[in-house]
Amino acid sequence: MKLELIYNFFRTKHGKNVLITLIAGIISVFLGELKFYIPGVEGAQSDFRELPLLIGTIHVSNPFYTIILSAITVISNPGDGSEISTFIMHAVSLFVIWYFFSYLLKKSFTRIKSFIAGILVTILYYQFLILPSFVLTNIFLGLNSDKNFIELYIEMTKILRFELFSTAVAFSFYFVQFILRIEIENHKNNLERVVDEKTNHLKSTIEELKTTQNYLIQSEKMASLGTLTKGVAHEINNPLNFINGGICIVDDYTPEIEKNISPQTFDEFAKAVGFIKEGVERISKIVNALSTFSGKSGTQLMLRDINFLADNTIMLNASDIPSEIEIIKKYNLKQNVPVYSEKFHQIIQNILSNSVYELKNISEKQKQIIIETYQSENKAFIKISNNGKQISAENLHCIFDPFFTTKSPHDGNGLGLSVVYTLVEEHNGNISAENTDFGVCFTIELPL
Repeated sequence: MKLELIYNFFRTKHGKNVLITLIAGIISVFLGELKFYIPGVEGAQSDFRELPLLIGTIHVSNPFYTIILSAITVISNPGDGSEISTFIMHAVSLFVIWYFFSYLLKKSFTRIKSFIAGILVTILYYQFLILPSFVLTNIFLGLNSDKNFIELYIEMTKILRFELFSTAVAFSFYFVQFILRIEIENHKNNLERVVDEKTNHLKSTIEELKTTQNYLIQSEKMASLGTLTKGVAHEINNPLNFINGGICIVDDYTPEIEKNISPQTFDEFAKAVGFIKEGVERISKIVNALSTFSGKSGTQLMLRDINFLADNTIMLNASDIPSEIEIIKKYNLKQNVPVYSEKFHQIIQNILSNSVYELKNISEKQKQIIIETYQSENKAFIKISNNGKQISAENLHCIFDPFFTTKSPHDGNGLGLSVVYTLVEEHNGNISAENTDFGVCFTIELPL
């Protein structure tokens, strides 16, 4: 359990910084014990203790970690007071150089410029940060009281000149590959972003194609249905005209028939004629509704009475509306609206079908569907409300999406309201759905 906690800690941002600080500090202490003397050059020596410190400073995300790094560097000091000097010079120098690195990493570099920048950073680190800090702290602590600032600075520069050169070259090579690694990572991220964008675009295109395909299939079905209903309406109209003609003849002979039969028989006769007339009138309304539904408006909008169109749609779907569902009409729109008749029928039919489906699933209250029309400024509004169950908040913004449905697979494919949305857009209108105190309300807005 403890090992797992330690492992998880070092995977955090803070843990990674601590790990980098510890590794860089320990390597620096180790390399500080390895001295390289230059043959034939008196007083010249070199080590690589500053190299891991510079590398560690690049990788930590906060300059305050450089203070911890500086504290680790004093481990190998003999305890004669030089550990204070070592800590101060590194703490100041690494803290400042961290901000310099932050500035450099915001710039774009070529490989040659990266190499040159690495050398200049190392010179800056040694000549303007480490050595001045070292000399000042040593003089202040009385460790080199026999020399002034300039003398001690020149002497240390001579001693460390080979260390500066070797560290500068080594760090420059590291800085070049560090910059290259950042560029590769950026290219990788950009490539992943582009791939994600293309993938999402492709998915979106596929969904649009599916929607278009299904919409075309639906449109073709509606076109075929329109042709069929037009033919049926025409064929029903012919025998209906015969019946109407027969009724007219019967009406002409009614006075004479009344004289020649008993009152009781005539009453039965009159009732029979009344039944025939009522049946013919109902059939005529259905035929007219079928003719309106199948009528083609082509590519042009035509001014139509949408109250009449709504009534026709209700009539044609009467067999699918249970008797316990009450249809309440509040028609307040007096002006005709430019619509595609058959498409407007489909809009009302799909919403009506959706409302009926929801109301079939409730039983604890009176079931109602309210269809309201009215005008506001230069727009016509059609509101279709039902007192069924409200739509959940997470689904409310998805109901017009293609293939979205909460119905079981055999009850729906999620295209009904999607088709409605598309058809309303073809009318240059808008449609929205909202939960109300009554239940759910669909509002269609069409320009006049």
